[in-house]
Amino acid sequence: MNPSDWQVQRHPAFGAHPRSDASYGTYSHSSSGLDGYSPKRLVTFCSWVADASVLKHLRHSVLILGVGERASIHTILDIERLASGEELITMRTRASLGVLPELLDALIPEHHAALVLEQFEKAARAAFRDDVDSVVDRCREAASAALNAERSLHDDAAVGKDLGELANFFGGDRFGARGGRAVLSNAARIIARLHAHAKTAERLSNQTAPLSEGDAECALALLGTIYRELGWTYR
Repeated sequence: MNPSDWQVQRHPAFGAHPRSDASYGTYSHSSSGLDGYSPKRLVTFCSWVADASVLKHLRHSVLILGVGERASIHTILDIERLASGEELITMRTRASLGVLPELLDALIPEHHAALVLEQFEKAARAAFRDDVDSVVDRCREAASAALNAERSLHDDAAVGKDLGELANFFGGDRFGARGGRAVLSNAARIIARLHAHAKTAERLSNQTAPLSEGDAECALALLGTIYRELGWTYR
């Protein structure tokens, strides 16, 4: 319960004279009990522990700070238990978290939904917690999970391909003579190439530059494009 009822002592600075203050209320000898304490309703710190239902639906959880026009909505990225037993909440202002769209679980192929959502969540968390190499790697894994799920609708026996092969599959003639699903295919191909640029062998043999924050942002944007092209989002 917040605020809570407390029994408080009159501050010595107030002396014996009544004082009215918006922060402390009215204090006087008459308002104090025999033991010198007075009832007071105060905003109280309460230790909060996330229950299982919050952790289970973390991807859909938000934290609202403030009220009315002053309220701001934050997306919860992670909740970690501290040694003290309290929870450390990592959050991001929802308006700034527009890189990855929200997925509609029901539209994802059923047998692949769990893996697709798992990789989606890892990519979303990496976007604000990890270095650029890790962000690109997480985007590659999420893109692979999504495109393998989509490919299962056309050729279930070939599921499990890497991202480069999947890009070729969706760029093939089976999806039309004009290059197939070009946006989907090229988005996957670019993510695959960005991931290759982070490898030591690639940098030594082709003299490629290390990945930058801009490359990580590009990978996230392309992953969001893949989800939208698959029709799994609110648009």
